This record gives sequence, structure tokens and C-alpha cells, in this order.
Amino acid sequence: MMSELASSLRSDARTYRVGDWTLCARTNRLTRGGETVELERRLVHVLLLLIARQGAVVDRDTLLSQVWAGRTVGDDSVAVAISRLRKALGDDSRVPAYIRTVPGAGYQLLAEAGPVRRVRPWWPAAAAVAVLACVGAGFLLRPPSPDKALTSAEAEIATGGEAGLKAAITGLRPLAERGSGRAFSDLADAKMRLMGDAIAEPANCAEVLGLLDRAISIDSGDGRAFMLRGDARFLCRHDFSGADTDFRRAVVLRPDDDAVRLRYSGLLLARSRFDAAAAEIAEARRIDPLNYSVPSVVWAYQMQRRDDLALEEIRRLRQAGAGDRAYHISASRVLARTGHGDEAFASVLWLMRDAKIPGADIDTARRAYAAGGLPAVNGWLLDRGITAELGQYAPPLSWARYALAAGRKAEALDLLEKAWAAHQIPLLWSAVDPAYDAVRGEPRFQAIVAATRRPVPPA
Repeated sequence: MMSELASSLRSDARTYRVGDWTLCARTNRLTRGGETVELERRLVHVLLLLIARQGAVVDRDTLLSQVWAGRTVGDDSVAVAISRLRKALGDDSRVPAYIRTVPGAGYQLLAEAGPVRRVRPWWPAAAAVAVLACVGAGFLLRPPSPDKALTSAEAEIATGGEAGLKAAITGLRPLAERGSGRAFSDLADAKMRLMGDAIAEPANCAEVLGLLDRAISIDSGDGRAFMLRGDARFLCRHDFSGADTDFRRAVVLRPDDDAVRLRYSGLLLARSRFDAAAAEIAEARRIDPLNYSVPSVVWAYQMQRRDDLALEEIRRLRQAGAGDRAYHISASRVLARTGHGDEAFASVLWLMRDAKIPGADIDTARRAYAAGGLPAVNGWLLDRGITAELGQYAPPLSWARYALAAGRKAEALDLLEKAWAAHQIPLLWSAVDPAYDAVRGEPRFQAIVAATRRPVPPA
């Protein structure tokens, strides 16, 4: 379903009244009289969501899911964003005129707010000037806005969901036929999201790369297309060198896009270029200070076998109140590796409940832990054939990882070979992932690692 935030960004309105401020969503600026305040883009998104629900209490989970959609952040991110918005608006949290904190419930926009769609002669002069400045920035000084169908499709892609992605693909096809480079890159993006690991299948890989090649041939300055092609070259062609070239080009074209940096860091980790990966992650967090990403930071530390730093990050996130799915995935891995079995098992139980695993099975897992600790739990998960995603990916790779954690190496190798035959993408990090240390010296595993380094020829 389309999020409220995405819906607001798709509307014709780009100028909003917020109390005595005017927000230009195109330029990320608040203006009042002769005063102008520049906002980070994510703060604009937070404010737009509060405007969309003006007067209602918006809870933290809604803000996280709609503003930070697709990212994993600490619970303190919302509080930090609200604090910065208050500062920008000149608000006082003790006697608020704009944003009120409702303890235990969320945040409420008190000031009257709403979209401004056109300049009317009876507006106050300052407001009219602010709106005209916003319109000028968005329309007069730039080429005309893209086709509404393209904007709509991009909003569907950004908010995800199978139905939305399929609708986006349907809407994008005629635009691509008319030669829109953005439509080609959007089509590739939507298809990659729908495919998941299936992008590694030769026909799917060829389709996506063909779309991105066409997008770049139409517009060689499309940094997003280079980023997506870098991803595709890495994930389905194992073309590490070509992917690196594309990512570096994307960094040049989109220097302030933290998504480019984070995706590039994944390739660098797979290539064991740990310092370079850490630098890209640090730059991503500099670009977007509100993005405290569990997968990017903790996972990078794990790949480097810096369990001390990974554990420190987990502790920091827990103190900040983190408790979402991605946190428990990272916590279950890090805490298990650092000998904190009880805490690791608590995160496994959280993931089991989140996956709607039956209570009887959860009780059995508890008995297994009491009898034999985490190895016994992993053995039970393998024997029970649990298919739910509990932080170890999907079967057969998840079963292989359960087997490794249970000390059943022969079964693990059989399952790892099946996972590779099934094109399971997480194996691209098998050369550096410490989860496979127990079989790292085995010829069968070394063959899998070598296969990840061999480029896959075009279909």
C-alpha cells in the first residue's frame, strides 16, 4: 500500500504552510519573513508526514516505517529528527507551538498546516514571495517536471510491496518505449526488487542489465543507473571489477547519495577491502546523520572479525531502545559469536515470534536451549526444517548455517552446495563471512568461494 508520505510527495503541492513558516519541499527550505532555514531531506520527510496528519498523534513506529522505509535505524533517530525540527522551527519542547511530544504515544503537529497549491493575490506578501521562490526553484529554473506517470511509478517503487512494484512496471513500459532513460532505470529497479535472489538466474540478469545499459546509453549522467548496474554486475555476473567501476562512477555523479555509498560498501566487503568499505559507510553516515544502520555497520564489523566493535555497536543500539527485526538479526549473530548465549537466544526467540512460529515450536526451542545451548537450538531448527527467515537467510542456506552452528559439518557442506546451485546471493560474501569458518579449509567449501570469484558469462 502506498504510504502517506509517498502520497504527499506525489501530490501537486510542493509548498506548505506550517504556522507562520513556509516549507518548500523542492528546495528543503523553511522561510519566514526574511529568515531562511535549510533542512536535511529526511527532516523534510518527517515534517511532511506530520503535516499529512496535522493535529493527530503520529507514533514512532509510523515515522520509522514511512520516513526510514527500507532502512534499519536506532529508535533514537526519531527523537533526534524531532529535536532538529524543533530547533529549525524555533519551537520550545516545554511550551510547544509546533510539535508536541505525547509521552508513550508519539508526536503531534500543533500549528495549522497544509499544502499551498497556487499564489493568490490576497496572500501576505512574505508568503507569496516564499511560494514564488519555491515554484521558481522547481519549475522556472529547471526543465519541466517529468511525466506524472513516471513520478507515480517511482513513488510505487520507493514504497515497495509486490502489488506496487508490478503496478510501477506496467506504468513504466510505455514510457520506456518512448525513449525515457529514467523509465529504463526505474524498470530495472522495480524488477530487481521483485526478483530478489532470482536476479542471479541468467535470463533475469540479462534482462536487468539490458535495461540499465539502455538507460545509460540514453543518459550517461544517470548516477542511479550506474549504481543499479554496479549492483547487478556484482550480484548476478560476479563482475567485481565492472561493478567497482560503475559504483565509482555513481559516487561521482551522486556524491550526496548515502545509498550509493552503502551499496558500494557491500561490494568492497566481498572483496575483503575492509578499510575502503568502512570509509564508504562512514561517508554514508556523514551524508545522512540520521541513518544509524545496523546492517551496514555491525555487519561490516562482523566481516572484519572485529567482534569487539560489533558488540559495542549492538550495546549502543540496545541502550538507545532498538528492538526491531534487523536489530535482533544482528544481535543474535554477534552475541552468539561473543559467548553471550542467553542474550543471543532471546533475540532468536524474538525473531521466532515475529515470524509467527507456533508457540509449541517456540516451547520446544526453549527446551532445546536448556538442554544443550545454542548448538542444540540450531540442530532443532535444522531437523524441524524451519523455513521462516530467522536472520540466517532462506533455505537451503539457512539450514546450512544451522548445521554449522550445530557442529554438523558434513550436512552443512551438502546444503551449502545446494544453496550455491540455487544462486543464493549471500554466498557472495562467503570468503569473508565468519559463519563459515568451521568449513573454510574444506575443498568443497573452497570450490564455492572460488565460484563466487568467477565472472558469469552473459546468457
